[in-house]
Amino acid sequence: VLYLWGKGEGSVSYFELVNDDKKVWTLGVFRKPEPQKGGGWVAKRGLNVWKCEIGRFLKLTKDAVKPVPLVVPRKAGADVFQGDIYPDAYAGKPALTGAAWTSGENKDPITMSLDPEQRDDSKDDNIQFEKKKTYQELEDENKELRARVAELEAQLNIGGGDGGDGDAQPADNNDGGDDYNAAAAEEDDADGGD
Repeated sequence: VLYLWGKGEGSVSYFELVNDDKKVWTLGVFRKPEPQKGGGWVAKRGLNVWKCEIGRFLKLTKDAVKPVPLVVPRKAGADVFQGDIYPDAYAGKPALTGAAWTSGENKDPITMSLDPEQRDDSKDDNIQFEKKKTYQELEDENKELRARVAELEAQLNIGGGDGGDGDAQPADNNDGGDDYNAAAAEEDDADGGD
């Protein structure tokens, strides 16, 4: 199916392309005088299959977003599911986790039948949502994490409790300067205090 619409036009046309015979059949045209500024499409799983709706264009106009149903004219559309115009469609569920995808895995998308008798809209797909933590819970978790960081820094002798940048410092900062000054003073006393 080929959909044609353009910015500034008021019509949406759709055609069936037959590759083997190189033929184009007009399926229908939606015309309104109000021009569209843009538009988008409703997912296939949101279409009314009993009216042979093969697409729903959301027409963006100056004042509103208007749904434009694109229907294939068939006599028995309301009585029998038309499987020839409704192949399996994307189910809206992820086929991979984010970690699996970033590790290089690849999988075909999860599809679903649009036949209402075979359709499975169950939400049981092992997706778990966690309730958002309150500010107090986040604050408590932050305190626990800071205590754990301080404990680990103490084990590594890197300090960090003085508000510095946490860089490791040697345990003995004596550079020998005091010993040198004391030796020089004794030498001056022996010479008579020149």
